[in-house]
Amino acid sequence: MTGEWRYGYLYRIDLPNGLATMILTTDNLHSDNSIEPRYHLAFTLGVDLFLVRPETVGSFINVRDNKGDEIYEGDIIYSEFGDGSNTKCLVGWDGEKACFGIMDEYAYRSKTEGYDFPKFDSDVLFNFRKHGVKFEVIGNIHDNPKLLTYHTLTADDVYKIKDNFQKRH
Repeated sequence: MTGEWRYGYLYRIDLPNGLATMILTTDNLHSDNSIEPRYHLAFTLGVDLFLVRPETVGSFINVRDNKGDEIYEGDIIYSEFGDGSNTKCLVGWDGEKACFGIMDEYAYRSKTEGYDFPKFDSDVLFNFRKHGVKFEVIGNIHDNPKLLTYHTLTADDVYKIKDNFQKRH
């Protein structure tokens, strides 16, 4: 595990010492379908396998922010509205509707404090996306968990964090 984000296919394999979660990529394939020789497993399967922490795996939710960036499960979205109000939201799975949704920062804090009522809401996701003046990925819960804490951030703080996040990805 290198600390880098990997994009590909989720693969779980049962090993003698437990279940391993990996991301399979085909980054090593050339346009002529020849394979980089330095990859032993890639030589036989045509893929690279990267061991990952299972809790950091997130799916692309098939929605993009205002700047065209892909949104993934676990991302934190900054939303700003025409009346000047704003909020930060966590993207996650809405189990009742079997689709992705968002949970605003207040619901997220309630959930971390032990309340079980806050849920990810798909309706809120699409309303924020449609009506927000700004709707941008500013980080993710794994790299930037403090974005959803009680600390109040100014718009400048949010954009500094987003710039640092984009430089790393």
